[in-house]
Amino acid sequence: MPTNETHQVYSEAPRTDIYENQADFLLLLDLSGVSLKDLSIQSQQDQLTIEGRRDEQFRYRRSFTMPSRVETDKISAQFKNGVLEVRIPKSEEVKPRAIEVTSA
Repeated sequence: MPTNETHQVYSEAPRTDIYENQADFLLLLDLSGVSLKDLSIQSQQDQLTIEGRRDEQFRYRRSFTMPSRVETDKISAQFKNGVLEVRIPKSEEVKPRAIEVTSA
């Protein structure tokens, strides 16, 4: 006999550390209990969305608004021991550059 039982899915934003250096932005997300096959990263316009499912009733989801001058086609990600590392390279035009000073 079918039941009308519903299963609630719990969602939470994973703990995240965000760093910036001259070349890129670095996101470190704690996705404990998530396997690589249950992890997805989507980039659309200025949004980066990361989702991971730990089990049938619990998932992680977090979205970030990216700065306008990043190279979205060069975003890279590595997943190891429950930690997701996402690198978002800055565009060359916004990276600092040295200016040579000459004598007059």
